[in-house]
Amino acid sequence: MEIKKELLEELRAKLANYVGRVHPNYFGWDGAMKRFSTLFPDGFQSDYYCKKERNYKLVARDHLAEHFPPELAMSGNRDTEAALEGYRKTNMLSKFEQMRVQELLRGSNAQAFIAGAADIVLGDLDTGFSRMIAAAKPHDAAKWPVLTYLPFFWSPKTQMFLKPTVTKDFAERVGHRFQYDYEPTPNVVTYRSLLNLASQTAQKTSDLGPRDNIDVQSFIWAVGAYTDADLPD
Repeated sequence: MEIKKELLEELRAKLANYVGRVHPNYFGWDGAMKRFSTLFPDGFQSDYYCKKERNYKLVARDHLAEHFPPELAMSGNRDTEAALEGYRKTNMLSKFEQMRVQELLRGSNAQAFIAGAADIVLGDLDTGFSRMIAAAKPHDAAKWPVLTYLPFFWSPKTQMFLKPTVTKDFAERVGHRFQYDYEPTPNVVTYRSLLNLASQTAQKTSDLGPRDNIDVQSFIWAVGAYTDADLPD
C-alpha cells in the first residue's frame, strides 16, 4: 500500500508539473534563465548581483550565526532580542509583519516560536510548523514570511524563505506544481512543495553555480519581481 501511495504521489506531481506548462504565464526554465541573465549577465558571482541581492542577506545570516545560532536556541538559552535583530537586518518582511514579529518575540510565546524554528532546521517539519503557528497566531503573525525567515537564515542550504505572490508567480512561469500546492494559510504540504521548487531551481541553474538557497531565492525574486528599471547600466 505504501508503494502504491508513493507512486500515486509521484504521478500527481508529474501531472501537476505538466499541467503547469499550459498556464498563460508559462515561459519555462529557459525563459527564467534568460530573464535572470538579462538582469545579471555575470550571474551569481557578479558584484552587481551580490550588491543587489546577496550581501544584505548575508548580514542577517551572519548576525544570527554569531549572536543567535540554532545550537544556542536549541539549548534553551534563547536571546529573543538577538533573534528580533536578525529579522530587522533585511527588508524582506513588510512593516506590518515586522511589527507583529516584535510583538511576538517580546511576548510569552517567543520561546515556543523559536523552538519550532529549531525543529524545522533539525528536519522535523511537522512539529516545527505546529509550534511556530500556534505561537504566532495570537499575534496575527502566522504568515509565510514570518515563519520561514528564521529557519532560512539559520540554514540557507536546507531551508527556504517564502514570499508568496512572487514565488507563486515564478512557479506559474516555470510550470512547477507549487502553483497548485500553495495555500495562504501556512502548512507543511505547501512548505515541502516550496523546498521541491527550491531544489529544482538549484538544479536548473546549476551552470550559474548557486551557493545556497539565498541564491535560489534571489533567482526566484529577480525573475518574478524585477522590472526593466532594475536592469544594470
